[in-house]
Amino acid sequence: NIGYGVGISILELLNAIAEAAGTAIWPKFVAGPVGVKHIVVDYTKLRAETGWMPTTTVRRGLEKTLPWLKQQLDMERKSA
Repeated sequence: NIGYGVGISILELLNAIAEAAGTAIWPKFVAGPVGVKHIVVDYTKLRAETGWMPTTTVRRGLEKTLPWLKQQLDMERKSA
């Protein structure tokens, strides 16, 4: 799992998933754990060792991944 150096909140991620899936999601807000509030994945070491740099945002990745996932699930249902 590789990040692209930009933080995204859980709510932003949820909204991006809903948008890419073409549906609405109503989150249930509950108290979170005490401690870490923000995490941003740093790809600096991977870039230094391989030259790789991210080119896809979370939203674009979801737009590409969700149709593929749906296709895989449909194929599994048909073969079951």
